[in-house]
Amino acid sequence: MYWRQSHGRIVPLRYKLRNGDVVEIMTQSGHNPSQDWLSIAKSSRARNKIRHWLNEHQRERALEIGRKLIEAAGHVSTRLAMKNLMTAR
Repeated sequence: MYWRQSHGRIVPLRYKLRNGDVVEIMTQSGHNPSQDWLSIAKSSRARNKIRHWLNEHQRERALEIGRKLIEAAGHVSTRLAMKNLMTAR
C-alpha cells in the first residue's frame, strides 16, 4: 500500500489534499509506477512523468523479447531479421 506524507505527517493515499500541501509518495524499494497511478495523479505533469516511465520500460521489455526471439530463430535468420528491422524504420 502507498502512503503520502503531507507536512511531515503520514496520511492514507485517500487523504484529500489542500492547496499548498507538500507531498512525498513513499513506496517499498524495488517498486515502480503502474498504470493505476494514472487515475490517482491529479496534475498533468505527474501523469506525463508516469506515462513516460511506463512507455520507456515497455519499450525496453519489447526490445528484449524481440532480441530473444531473433536469437532463438538462429544465426542465418538473425542476419535477415536484423536487415529487415533496419530497413523497416
